[in-house]
Amino acid sequence: MATTDKKLPFDLVTSGIGSLAKHSKKYAGYVKQDRAITDGLVPFLKKAKSDKESYQGYKAVVQSLFESEFLNTSDRDFNVEQMFNYIYGVKCVSALPSLLTLHKWLMDNDYTDHFGIEEPSRLYKHQDVMKCFDCNKTFPAEQTTCSTCKTPVGKKVFNTSGDNYFSAYEFDYALSEIDRDVMNISSKNLGGKIDDEDRPHAKTRVVIAENQSPMWAFVIVESPYTGKPDTLFIVRLKCNYNDPCRLQALLDMAEQNTLENNYKWSTCNDTSRYGIIAAVNIENLECKMVLQPKHIESALFNVYSGHTCIEEKGEE
Repeated sequence: MATTDKKLPFDLVTSGIGSLAKHSKKYAGYVKQDRAITDGLVPFLKKAKSDKESYQGYKAVVQSLFESEFLNTSDRDFNVEQMFNYIYGVKCVSALPSLLTLHKWLMDNDYTDHFGIEEPSRLYKHQDVMKCFDCNKTFPAEQTTCSTCKTPVGKKVFNTSGDNYFSAYEFDYALSEIDRDVMNISSKNLGGKIDDEDRPHAKTRVVIAENQSPMWAFVIVESPYTGKPDTLFIVRLKCNYNDPCRLQALLDMAEQNTLENNYKWSTCNDTSRYGIIAAVNIENLECKMVLQPKHIESALFNVYSGHTCIEEKGEE
């Protein structure tokens, strides 16, 4: 067994080709080759990580990647792209158990409404007049609410601290035309013996994490064929507090199963204020969009912090 298996709960070397390796000598040989590389590299990478055996180990690792010609200095390097895809694929899939636990806890505790009901914003007294926090307009002393601004009330969100809020949603998986065609063909091949009731009852689960500035959505889509988590989307809904709220649009796409391959929601550069920042093939441990690594890290931090908070509440 490869050395990394001791640390990771899954094996990246066999991801996507596990079944082939079990039934094909050729692919079993490929796995053996890559396991040997893993076992050879791990001891040296541990030295690069050690403060006692390395000063700036990350520089040594980068230099070795170039000197070995594993990476090149050209404008586009296939190995760089693939490394980022799988580095963040592993990071995102590693967060999946915490994310699913967080989703279940939020649903069980009825933290399921990030909208609430909009009511006129309440005013506060300033000298002899009333003022609105949102628009800063002044009103007569006898007025108690703003005539233009609205404030949501009655939200069902979990407040972990300060301006940090979580909520969860859940939908039945919406079958696409391709899904239906595949299922019809498989039913015919099996003599039409598979009814819809016999198939996995797949779900699409959504966790919303809102900070004072950014707002994130985590969309976990189950496979209609296996009922297991198949795809994870990480979506930035807001960049700053005053950005337009796109939560309803995101929930509509999650419910209708139209988030994948949605060009308008693809984040093409670092200036995009909203969009998909990660689309993860869970089985293959591959993140298909790694354009903004720092935002993926920031989003995953919310998952772990939210999970830690519910664990602490369980210990109270």
